Amino acid sequence: MDILELIATHVLALAAGAVAMRHKDRLRRKHRDQEHLADAAQQIVAQLRPLRTVVAKSGDLEVESAEIVEAWRACAATIAENQHRLPTGWRHLTRSIRAALGELFGGLSWADISYGDELEEVAKFDGRWWDYALTYYGYVIERLAQMADRPELAGEAELLDFDTWLAVTGRHGELPSGRRGRRNRMELFRALA
Repeated sequence: MDILELIATHVLALAAGAVAMRHKDRLRRKHRDQEHLADAAQQIVAQLRPLRTVVAKSGDLEVESAEIVEAWRACAATIAENQHRLPTGWRHLTRSIRAALGELFGGLSWADISYGDELEEVAKFDGRWWDYALTYYGYVIERLAQMADRPELAGEAELLDFDTWLAVTGRHGELPSGRRGRRNRMELFRALA
């Protein structure tokens, strides 16, 4: 073996080692990101469940504004802390949870960004919006729980925003204009499965 072959062998071995180290580092980062995503999903679910409980309770009992605001502020704060870890297509989560809450309870849905002592009055109960909010929150909790269990599938998972979910499930209105042309109705139904 001459000196050139020896140098070439060492250069190839070093290059292969460097490639292997980069690959290992990339896998380590991907695993860490998946752990962060699973943790974020679990934290959000832990705060969304009490909000859903307040919504469910409002179907049988009159709920105080303070109870709604407390549950919503805790949920909104947790989403804000963890939103950067969610898939890009899920960044509407705060807006969607607020929309469902607002349709049911009215102006209280803005309590997470208005910290005055005076609370809005709870809107008059509407069974239709109660059902929509309760069902949508269940859908979101299920999607987040799936994300926590299988974070490696984050790129494939979709979470419909509240307005699109209403339209796709036939509960209300048309698909938002931003959705037309990008997907057909059947693809959106499959996203709910």
